[in-house]
Amino acid sequence: MGASLIRGEPAPRTGFRACDGSRRRTEPLHKARPRHRTKPHRRDERGQAAGIETIPFGILVFIAGTILAINVWAVVDTRMAVDAAAHAYLRSYTAASSRDVARLAGDAAARHSLEARGITGTATISAPTQVFAPCRVAEVTISVQVVAIRAPFLEGIGTTSVRAREAELIEPFSAAGGSDTALGIVGTPCE
Repeated sequence: MGASLIRGEPAPRTGFRACDGSRRRTEPLHKARPRHRTKPHRRDERGQAAGIETIPFGILVFIAGTILAINVWAVVDTRMAVDAAAHAYLRSYTAASSRDVARLAGDAAARHSLEARGITGTATISAPTQVFAPCRVAEVTISVQVVAIRAPFLEGIGTTSVRAREAELIEPFSAAGGSDTALGIVGTPCE
């Protein structure tokens, strides 16, 4: 307190003053705040990290993420369906007796497999071009166009191609090469 008087600063007010200037105790200069408020009061936005505007943005992000996850799953599901169709094609193709019958049987098996998974009319099947004979490799490629982004109220934005390529040996003792006795084969011709 002495240091402030030396510099010429007024002494801090610590007591109470009456209206007439005397040092009697009356009311304090500043009213003390009550510890517990009895009335509710409005708060301002100081110290607030985010407001109500983040809720619609969060919903928008959630919906966009859900649509993205569904579209990714559609591509994965289509890939599994195309892979199963390629296996079905080759199972039918390699067990047939001639190349023409094998192509028809393989095509029917692949399309039936795709239809069972809900994919209709969009598959492109590349039939094997190799020689049709026992122990020869038969290779098939099946591709399907999938909508890249499918969203409600939109037709679809872009497409992506899902392909499956499979190879399998034509059965050694199938009707493709005749019977093993007619060919004079002893044992497996693939050996």
